[in-house]
Amino acid sequence: GCGSQAPSDAVRASDLGAAFPDRWPEAVRTGEHVAFVPTAADDDLWIVHDGAGPPTRVPVGRDPVLTDGPQSVAVDEARGLVYVLLGTPGAVAGGHQHGAGTRPGWVRKLSMRDLRPLGETRVDPTPGDMALSADGETLVTTEFDLHALSAAGGDDARRSRISVVSTRAMSLTAPLEPERLLVCAAPRGVAIAADGRTAFVACYGEDALAIVDLGGTGVPVVRVPLGSSPAI
Repeated sequence: GCGSQAPSDAVRASDLGAAFPDRWPEAVRTGEHVAFVPTAADDDLWIVHDGAGPPTRVPVGRDPVLTDGPQSVAVDEARGLVYVLLGTPGAVAGGHQHGAGTRPGWVRKLSMRDLRPLGETRVDPTPGDMALSADGETLVTTEFDLHALSAAGGDDARRSRISVVSTRAMSLTAPLEPERLLVCAAPRGVAIAADGRTAFVACYGEDALAIVDLGGTGVPVVRVPLGSSPAI
């Protein structure tokens, strides 16, 4: 490996011919209805088929060493796309803890047919959940940061952000300015209204539902208290 003389059985580029084919096995058959189940602890996405046969297990993590499995999944059936939200849980004694990670999260766009990657973008650490707009143009992800709950400095110091992703460019761009917005303490679940202009965010850390304008109009976040003891 360090000498100037190549071994006699060395493979030359000219011997290889065409580039090695990048083939992905088909995971979903044409016209088949399936369910996608994320398994964050195993870096896998399970496909449950509507016909006979066992589920199909497909690895979707980015890192071959660390666990960065899917926290959530969203499907754009009309365009044949699957989006997975990948996150690395924080390490604790005896296992791991969600909401305590420090490495960036990622949204990956996959082909529904064979789950090959088509694009990706980085989002905040400790991703919690994501939602896809009805037109398939926008993804909203939450940052489920449990460390921030103990931060000093008032409510905003304890609050975390959502990220808004353009699915065409797979980047954090408009319609929201800024593309990351501080919403509430430990935002977890998220849903987008049918018109794509409003996100509803479940706030684990302050017992509230945050209503977020996605139209870029500068309307402040509205937090509606929920439960009989919203301060707990």
